[in-house]
Amino acid sequence: MALAGARGQPFEVWVESWRMTGPRSGADIFPLALQVREEVWEAVGQAQLQGSDQERAGQPPVTLELSLGAGRGPVLQGDRGLSVKGRGPGNASFYYSCTRLPTTGRLTLGQQTFEVEGASWFDREWSTSALDPDVVGWDWLGAELDDGRDLMVYRLRTMDGRAAPASRATLIAPDGTTRIFAPDAFSLVPQGRWESPDHRAHYPAGFGMSIPSADLDVTIRPLLADQELLLGVRYWEGAVALTGAAAGHPLQGQGYLELTGYFGSAPALGK
Repeated sequence: MALAGARGQPFEVWVESWRMTGPRSGADIFPLALQVREEVWEAVGQAQLQGSDQERAGQPPVTLELSLGAGRGPVLQGDRGLSVKGRGPGNASFYYSCTRLPTTGRLTLGQQTFEVEGASWFDREWSTSALDPDVVGWDWLGAELDDGRDLMVYRLRTMDGRAAPASRATLIAPDGTTRIFAPDAFSLVPQGRWESPDHRAHYPAGFGMSIPSADLDVTIRPLLADQELLLGVRYWEGAVALTGAAAGHPLQGQGYLELTGYFGSAPALGK
C-alpha cells in the first residue's frame, strides 16, 4: 500500500498506520472512524533515543480507535469559508470547522486498554499560497467553552511580534452562527516564557485573551509545558485549559493551541 493516500467515495484518508474512514455509502461524512497504531520508537524518534527511552523502544505499540459522530457545523471560517491570510494574490485559504463531535473509543497502552469519550474538533483547510513575507509565524487556538460557545483564534505574527491585519478571532454560538473579530477587536497577550530542552526555541508559557465587545476575558494555560513537536517544522502544539469570565460570569474551557515561528533566536512576543 502507498505511504499515504485519499479517496472520496467511500471517504478514506491514510498516512502510514494512521487512517480515517467515513460511511461506506451515501453522501454523509459522519460517523468518522479514526485508527492509529504507533510504535514507541517512532513516536520518540529513533535518533533521539537515550537511556530509559532505549528501554521503551521495545514496548508494544500504542493504538487508538475512535468513532466521531456529527456535531456542530460545518462552520465556515472567514468570509463564507474564504479565510484571507495576507495582501498578496492567493494569500488565502478555504477553511471550515466541525466542532463538538461526540467521540467514543479505546486507547491501548501496552497491556492496558482504556475506554475513552469526549468531544472532538475537526478542521479542514486548503490553500495554494504562502503567508505574507513579513509574517514569521502564528498562534492558533480552537476551544470549547462551558457556556456552549466555541472559540477559534489565529494570530499571524509579524517580525515585531504584533498581529498582522489578517489575524482573526471567531466566536461560534450553539446554533452555529459566528461573530468574527479583526485584530483591533481582540488581544492575545503572551504570559511568561517556556524554553525547549535544547534551548533552541522559546515559546509563550500561556496567554491572556480579551474580546471587549463580547465581554470575554480568559487566560490560556497548557496542561503540560513540554508539548513541542520535532518534525519537519518545529513547533509547539498541545492541550490547554481556559479560565476567566464572560459577561461577568465565571467561564472555563478546554482547547488545543498551536505555536509556530518560535525556533532560533528568542523572538519578540509582542501583543
